[in-house]
Amino acid sequence: MNVVRQYTLILFVIMLCIAGGGHRAAAFEAAELADGPVAKGHFKRQVTALFYQDNFSALEEMAVKLRSEKAKFPDGTWQLYSFYDGFAHPRNRSDEGWQRFLSRFDSWLARYPDSVTARTAAATAWMAYGWQGRGGDYADKVTPEGWRLFRERLQKAYDYASIKPKKLADDCPQRYDILLSLGVYQGMDRFHFESLFNEATSSFPEYNLYYYQTKAGYLRPSWHGSMAELQEFLSKTASLPPELGVKGIYAIIVATYWGLEFTSFEKDRIPWQLVKQGFEDLRRKAPRSPILLNMYCEVACRAGDRETARALFREIGDRPYLESWNYLLRPAEFLKWRDWAFAGEKTAWDTTFANGTEDFRQQFLCAEKGDAECQYQVGLMLERGDVVKKDLNESVIWFKKAALQGHRYAQLLLASYYFNTEKDGQRQYAEAARWDYIAAMQGDSNAASSLGRMYMSGNELAPDLIKAYVWYSLVTQWKDPHVKEIAAKLTPEQLGEAEKEISQLRAAINANMRAAEVRPIDPSTIKVPEFKQVPPVVFVAAPQLKLPTGNLLTGITWALSGGASFDGTTLTIKGKGDATAKMKVTPATDGCVLIGMRLRLPPTEQNGKAAPFLMASMMNGTFEESQRIYMGLVGPLPVSAQPVPWYKVHKVEANAFDGVKVRLGMVAQPEEQHTEFTDMRVMIFKTCEEASKAAEGYQRQ
Repeated sequence: MNVVRQYTLILFVIMLCIAGGGHRAAAFEAAELADGPVAKGHFKRQVTALFYQDNFSALEEMAVKLRSEKAKFPDGTWQLYSFYDGFAHPRNRSDEGWQRFLSRFDSWLARYPDSVTARTAAATAWMAYGWQGRGGDYADKVTPEGWRLFRERLQKAYDYASIKPKKLADDCPQRYDILLSLGVYQGMDRFHFESLFNEATSSFPEYNLYYYQTKAGYLRPSWHGSMAELQEFLSKTASLPPELGVKGIYAIIVATYWGLEFTSFEKDRIPWQLVKQGFEDLRRKAPRSPILLNMYCEVACRAGDRETARALFREIGDRPYLESWNYLLRPAEFLKWRDWAFAGEKTAWDTTFANGTEDFRQQFLCAEKGDAECQYQVGLMLERGDVVKKDLNESVIWFKKAALQGHRYAQLLLASYYFNTEKDGQRQYAEAARWDYIAAMQGDSNAASSLGRMYMSGNELAPDLIKAYVWYSLVTQWKDPHVKEIAAKLTPEQLGEAEKEISQLRAAINANMRAAEVRPIDPSTIKVPEFKQVPPVVFVAAPQLKLPTGNLLTGITWALSGGASFDGTTLTIKGKGDATAKMKVTPATDGCVLIGMRLRLPPTEQNGKAAPFLMASMMNGTFEESQRIYMGLVGPLPVSAQPVPWYKVHKVEANAFDGVKVRLGMVAQPEEQHTEFTDMRVMIFKTCEEASKAAEGYQRQ
């Protein structure tokens, strides 16, 4: 489960300038941060921040204001509902994170013992904690321990939510929705559920949207009802007095459970005209809601109402809110239905969303407000290029904004950017390691694994098996197999040194994770060690179509590790040493490559056990490996102090490379055992026959 850089940030394979360019605010301008998941997510993060900072007085004032003013988002949904949703999960969802999160409610209630807001928020958290214990599997897959945790934690939620204020004016409409939801999950009998539902709707009729949705959930066949009972409930709902806004509620319930319980208007006996009237009522009350407009259009398409859908598509234009289209942030579903609506008509609709869908525009507005999560999402959208025109330079700018605010995943992507791009002709591995370190010190296992790999490979950072062992050991989300592999190569003293460092780092990481729950960590406060980057390998010229007169070893720069050394003419590799170099070649048409070398085995008592190996690959135009030439042992070799020639001929497709990378080493040999390489040749030939003749000549030299 290690980070694969080319997968994590595969779009960052071209040179970018992280400091260059300004963001195109005008191109992405949106009218307002309206509704839907972006606005509600931004609102919930503000609530959560106040909670973690123990600003309970501000939370009390906010809740009272939201209840008294009946504040709503443009789509007509209550801000109070999103307020409580801010308490549904801790920032750190480990068991320790949950416990710290839940203990904050004790502090809140100690300061405000009669607060209905604090109790309703605590009930919200305990109900979510119950689901965390149960897991999301179907009932027959839940373990006995999962059921036990579910029941115990739901009972705790009920203990908080069941305390009713003495006066209705002091009560909270969301408290009733929590009780109704608990009735669904705890299996409340029908009589008591109906009584609770009637009490809720009579006490806070303006909050009916949530009460009716929860009752519909109770009546679903997968819970405590049947399809017939659900249909009957919907039918009665649609016939209630218009002043209750029930036609709009009816439409929302149908849209909510489409694909879960409803698949056909005709088969499921859902009158489209009633649903249509409901959406029209909702839009009269919320004409500025982009999410509601798109939801209405999506349901009209499924109902087969081409005329209504066509009118709504014209209103949407080239700015769909894709979150409404099958709940997938991708344009395929939207484009499919738009093509259906305008079948047979010539249209000039945009299919690339160059100026951004409404999803992107809402994220952009939120990012402009300084929300780190939205900045991260804007970066992802600009990187992918499916909901806005792809702009890699712009995406990096937004990733950096989020990373500097302590956003861990943005820091990880920024590390990947530096890993895959060059500055002044050199990859920026040290800077990649710096951002990996910052993310790893906040508990990111992917970042820790990346540091372990860079230290172990020795191709990016100076090789250090102790550091590799340390960082692979700090991967907590999966058991990294490299830990055992590296441990076998370390002495007891080295292992002791590594374990001591692991203990210190783990304590610092845990402290950082706890601190980050309250507020994001400023990256500048994390003391980052100096990372030593491996110098770049230099390409040297090699002749084409004929044997070179000189030894290429005289002009090659080698990256050396372990027991490897190079004096300018002879490459010596001891024990587990390793040497890597890249050589420039002049590409020919498809043909053959000949790689040859002369090596000698100085006589020792163990020279018969020598096992030098070679890995050779063609390099493409971006200096990435494209074709493998050879990988394996060099030999069998005679026991001799004289240089022995060795060569390999390999057919290649020459139009996709301009270099050869070679890596030489020894396979598991004692430190005193070594091999000396005294000559190296790389030649490209038009045919394998020519390459073979050249190889024979090399053999005779």
